[in-house]
Amino acid sequence: MTQNLHNTTNGVDTQKIFSLSPFNRGDIQLRLWLITSIRGAIQSSEVKISLISSWGFRFQSNIQTMQKPLDRLRVLKNELENTSFLNWDEVDIWGKKALPTIAKNWSEHLDEFKSLLKKPIYPMGASFGVSRPDPKSPGYIFSKEDYQEDQEKWLESERRNNQQSESEAAGYRQNCENAHKKILAFLDGIIHEAENSATMPATTTHVSDYVNIQRIDELRCVNGASYDLSKLVKMCEELNICYSSNAYFATLMLVRSILDHISPIFECGAFSEIANNYKGGKSFKEAMQRLENTARKIADSYLHLQIRNSESLPNSTQVKFDSELDVLLAEIYRILK
Repeated sequence: MTQNLHNTTNGVDTQKIFSLSPFNRGDIQLRLWLITSIRGAIQSSEVKISLISSWGFRFQSNIQTMQKPLDRLRVLKNELENTSFLNWDEVDIWGKKALPTIAKNWSEHLDEFKSLLKKPIYPMGASFGVSRPDPKSPGYIFSKEDYQEDQEKWLESERRNNQQSESEAAGYRQNCENAHKKILAFLDGIIHEAENSATMPATTTHVSDYVNIQRIDELRCVNGASYDLSKLVKMCEELNICYSSNAYFATLMLVRSILDHISPIFECGAFSEIANNYKGGKSFKEAMQRLENTARKIADSYLHLQIRNSESLPNSTQVKFDSELDVLLAEIYRILK
């Protein structure tokens, strides 16, 4: 018991305690028990504070992760505000730049965003024109009275046509301005929703690139090669756009097109020769055979099947051959660099 009290009191002279009267001894033991209980409560509180701090850090980290696409969206909105709506081609270029950000982080709004990017329609009214008689037509007799009457009608027609053209141009400018404002309002809505949503980090989904950006940069920087890689690079870039936009049919078709495109680099006539005969190691061969026997067949099934009374659509899991494709692109870079 003395040992237990010594352990509890952390160095308190227990011999002195037991030399006291029973009453005083019990009073001191009670105090020691209270001190021990308080110390345990403090330690428990420290653990709780530590956990709360850890949870707070994780939550803050999650919010900071979300802030990155949100900040990107604010930058895009600012760019659109400085883009002239009178030249819709500039708005279209901006839209292609903004599309991956919307697709990756706010995919539920992607269809609405695409519809807002459509070019406004130029209003076309009925023509007020009056056809002038052709003086060279057979049997036409051109008199002074006919000329004067025709000239007046023609001038009136030209005046009315000019008025209509001005009206149509003004209408088109108004349509462009309204469409521009709708896109800005759309972006404001997403930003406001993201800023005020309590579950903001949980409702966002980041879709990784299908083809690694660094791999694309490597291929783009290959110089002096006997093959022009510009088409391959462009297909890889479009593959990322299609995959991030949930365009899985197009994703499969582009993977298949890349397989057909690169065979000459390996001095082969078809990709099947690369998959079966190229001396690139066991792992390389297995990856290429999966591209040939699985990716190609899935793409062919969607490409060649005619319409049926019931269909199943591809999803992100079914089109996922990015690792195997990266092995192929890495070997291309190794050969040509």
